[in-house]
Parts: sequence; structure tokens; C-alpha cells
Amino acid sequence: MIGLFAAVAGDSQAFVSQALATTNGCENSTALSYDQAVDELARGGLKIIREPDLAANRVTVTVTNDTLCSVSVSLSSYKMYGPYSLSSQSTQTFFDGTQTMAVGPSSTVTLNVSLPTCAAQYDIWYGDALHTLIDNQPYGNLLAGDQVAQSVFCASPVQPPVLVPITATISADSACVIPGRNIVFTSTASGDGIISKTLEKDTNGDGVYGQVADLGAGQSTNTFTSSEGPSYSGIYSLRLMVNGIEKARSDVTVNASCGPVVVIIPPIVTPPVTPLVVVTPPAVVIPPPAIVIPPPAVVIPSIVTPLVVVTPPAVVIPPPDVVVPPVTPPVILAIETPPSTSLGGGGGPVIQITKSPEPASLPAGPGLVTYTYTVWNEGSTFDLVDVTVVDDKCGIPTFVSGDTNNNNKLDTRERWIYTCTSRLTTTTTNTAVAVGYNDGPTHQSVTATAVATVTVGTPVAAVQTSLSPFSPDFPSTGFAPRWSK
Repeated sequence: MIGLFAAVAGDSQAFVSQALATTNGCENSTALSYDQAVDELARGGLKIIREPDLAANRVTVTVTNDTLCSVSVSLSSYKMYGPYSLSSQSTQTFFDGTQTMAVGPSSTVTLNVSLPTCAAQYDIWYGDALHTLIDNQPYGNLLAGDQVAQSVFCASPVQPPVLVPITATISADSACVIPGRNIVFTSTASGDGIISKTLEKDTNGDGVYGQVADLGAGQSTNTFTSSEGPSYSGIYSLRLMVNGIEKARSDVTVNASCGPVVVIIPPIVTPPVTPLVVVTPPAVVIPPPAIVIPPPAVVIPSIVTPLVVVTPPAVVIPPPDVVVPPVTPPVILAIETPPSTSLGGGGGPVIQITKSPEPASLPAGPGLVTYTYTVWNEGSTFDLVDVTVVDDKCGIPTFVSGDTNNNNKLDTRERWIYTCTSRLTTTTTNTAVAVGYNDGPTHQSVTATAVATVTVGTPVAAVQTSLSPFSPDFPSTGFAPRWSK
């Protein structure tokens, strides 16, 4: 044990301690610094009385402060997995601890912690307790401590193996094929713990899949070739199931008219313009002795001015540009419900989870959505162990990253990321639940939920526009005949 201090003092030492504190003052405003607290332990201004009870597996520590400054202390216990050695690192793990308590001038506090049934160590700290101890390394702000000699050392914790998360992909050789053409799918599955892999297909678009191939266990890359004949038309879907859970899916559209929709606009034909022909009659001449009889109310002119008709050239109106506006589907957003959380109680850990879909909506109809889950620990005392995430519509999400120290414990500095992919055909609301247990002696569970809704729209049909020919109307041209005498 490094740096254990005995606290034995008489009244004269306490008087000297108070006089020293009055003379030097409290280094941390109204509180003793760590160095001052160590000095006061040696002088007797601070007294620590330890009372271990092995039958009850507990230890009680009384701290008395006879100085004129306050001091903050805490008590903790640890499991020991072997004898203490300066030449080796015999790692100890945190077992139980108290909150940090302030001991005012001329005051006394009593602290209690549980002890394990195996060999243990307990320490009194200046300020907050350490959660990890390694022999032959500095312990930090230690005031006093001792070891409890039980009959056996504690069994070393078994570290679970670090598993590589399972990942899977499946893709088709084309996104759209004509009936009767072979469709080649390629699937890949990798990671640890792959017990089974199967290929399933749905050729009716009703979401009902049937198995077409058993790919066995372990990592592998496989291809599958299928054709539904020249009369088939619709959505052809193949998915890869790993350990009974859908891990990847690929859809293709089998349709005789695969490809972009072509809008045919017929040309506008302008008919030829027939020129206006005006015939001017000749003057009527009656020789003498005949009498020139003009028509009623008409003066027969001797000189007829011919009517000049100007015929404008034919006007050709080119066909107007026809713009087919795109059909804009309604904007549909994913609805995310804030996560709900159950507290661990007693200032323990609090688990939180959020989830986000990508894409946030499927306005064009059914398709794949990948959910991303973020889980973290908002507590301040214990780490979380045995953390699980389950989605009621997507199964068990795949752990991606976040355990930065690879100890399978969710601490307050980490964010664990999970993902899950599902094909949605209708608007879907699903709930993800995160569960964990504190790493303290109570092993109390905490939960949190997150809800997201992805709205699936109806596929938008192609728009075809045609225009009928038309003939333009032209204005009347020319002048009325003029007569003169």
C-alpha cells in the first residue's frame, strides 16, 4: 500500500494545528489544500479512525477536523486480485464508494462502504475517490488506507473477446431490367459470430419472401442468378438473412419499358396562305345617241382607279416550346420523438439513446431506410455494462463503434453507435430501447427509448403531354374600292 498515514494526536497537537491554520490561513479560500491536509494528519489536526467489520463485510471510517478550515473527504473499497508488489502491476477494481463529504471546522463525519468477500483494500481520499488503482503507480490525493486480509484473493474478471461486428451487402447487376433477362445478385457477409446465412426472394412485391439458397455459416461472398421469364413485370427483391436477421436487400424493377419516359410532342403544321384576288370590272361606255344611264345612286366614273391589294407574306408561327413541369411530390419529413429515459437512482448512471433514419422520408414509394442509433451514459458515478439495443421493427441493430477503450463498458466519455437497415413499404413508426446496468454493487438497470416515424409516399406516374395542330387567324388586308368622276 503506498502512502498510508497514521492519525494519532493529543490535545496539544490539535491546539498547535489550529494556531498554524490561523497563522497560515486556508490555502483554498476556506478549505485546506491537499498538502495542508497531509500536514494536519501528521500534527493531529485531522484524525481518522478506521473500524473494519469482516463479519458484516463493511468498514466504518470517522474523520474529525480540529482545524479552522474545512476539508473534503471520501471513502472507497476495491477488489484485490493478487498481493501488492512494487515490481508488478496488480490491478485493483472499484467495488463501493461514498459521495465526497465536506468536514467543517471542529466537525466530525462518519463514512461507510461495503467490502467484497475476497481480499480487499479501502482508502480515505482528499476529495473524490479514484475508480481504478494500479500498484506501483501514484494513487493521487490519498490520505489513508488499509488492506483487508481475507482468505483468498478475488478472481480475475474475465474479459469478453472483442467481436468484429457483422456487416453484409447485396447488389444486383442492374437497377432496371427487361422481362426474361437473367438478374445476377452478389452478396457478401463478414464479421464474427455468423451462424447461418440464407438468400430469400420476393417476386410479387407483397413483402413475402421465400428461401432460395442456404449459404451456410461464416464469412463468404456468393452470387445468385434468377430470371422470371419474358412475361414477368414488377419489383424483384432479394435479401440476405444473417443469423435469422435481414442484413441487406437489393430491389430491381423488371419492366418492358425500363428507361426514361419519352414525351413525344407532334410538330405544328401551318397551312399555306391563299392570296386575295380582287377583280375590277371595266367602265361601261354607251355611244351616242344613246343615253348613259348610271345605276341608281351610283355615279359612273369616267376614270376608274384600280384597287391595289397588298398581300402580306405568309406568316409561319413556329411551334411553341412545350415544357412539361416535373411533378413535385409533397415534402414528407421523418417524425422523431425525443428519447424517454428511466433514471438509475441515487445519482447513478443515466442511459440515453437517439435514432435517426436515412433517408428521412420515401416520397417516391417503398425503399430502404437505415436507422442510426447513438447511446451514451449521462451518469457521473458508474459505468454501464451489458448494454443492449433492440428495435421493435428492425430487430437487433449492429454495433458499429464507440467503445474507445475496448472494455465493454459504456462510460460518460463514450458514444456507442449502432445501425439497422429495413425496407419500408408503408409509413412506419418504430421504437428503439436501450438497456444497461450500472457497474456498482447494486447492478441496477436503466433504460431509454427513442421513436422515429418515416412516411412512405405513393409512386408518382410519368406525365405525357401532346399538343394538337392549329391554324393561326390572319387579319383582313387591303382597302375598299374608291370611285371618282
